Amino acid sequence: MPTIITQPKKKKKTLCSNCHTSFDTVADLKRHHKIKHRGIEWVAPAKNPDPKKKISKVKPKNVPVKKKKVRKAYNTFQNQDKKYYADTYAKLPKGIKGYSVKQEYAKNIGIPHRKLRKWGNHKGVATSWESRKKNRSRYCMSGDDIRVTGKFYVQQRKVYRKYQYLRGEGVPIDNDWFGNEMKLICDRDKPPGYNPEKNKFSQQWKTKFCKRWRISVQKRTNRKNKDVHERIHLVKNYHYYTIYILGTEKP
Repeated sequence: MPTIITQPKKKKKTLCSNCHTSFDTVADLKRHHKIKHRGIEWVAPAKNPDPKKKISKVKPKNVPVKKKKVRKAYNTFQNQDKKYYADTYAKLPKGIKGYSVKQEYAKNIGIPHRKLRKWGNHKGVATSWESRKKNRSRYCMSGDDIRVTGKFYVQQRKVYRKYQYLRGEGVPIDNDWFGNEMKLICDRDKPPGYNPEKNKFSQQWKTKFCKRWRISVQKRTNRKNKDVHERIHLVKNYHYYTIYILGTEKP
């Protein structure tokens, strides 16, 4: 039998993508890249390069990259904003020929002048905003609105200061104390608009007063006759029974 001599396969050489110089190993190529092409970013060659495909050169950093167009966010306006912009636009003068103050204002705020005119003529914008101002939402109220401060604000402040003093001394205060104290102070001061027959300071007023002045009335939940130390052994015995004895009993 004739002996078949097989020649070792030649290793594929790696090429530099910039100057097309061949190297035996990737380490030699990387060393060459650091010395010769220092300003260009290093890109590792593919593991199994296709010889038919052309080697693409790495683009230098100075080449400008095309930026993608970013879509502008769609601005949504509430009715109060629409009314404010439309009223400001309507009050501006017309301006001279070739220059419009209104168009300049619309350009500065980024809203088309036709849309501003449309908001000014739209009846729903004004009516919805006026109805929203009349509701009980605090979003549209000023700081001195009676719906925020409540009736007889000066007398409320006296009640709150007395409450702070008594709690500082350790005196317990229940929920009924606020209404009774407010009635006594109003009978003594007699503020304008106070009517003892109408202003009863009921439970609804007490809850709103506590919410307005951030007062929490804490109720006692431990109403047992015995103290905790007198009942602790019973609790321990029950826990011992449920953990160790209950599982061993016959059904």
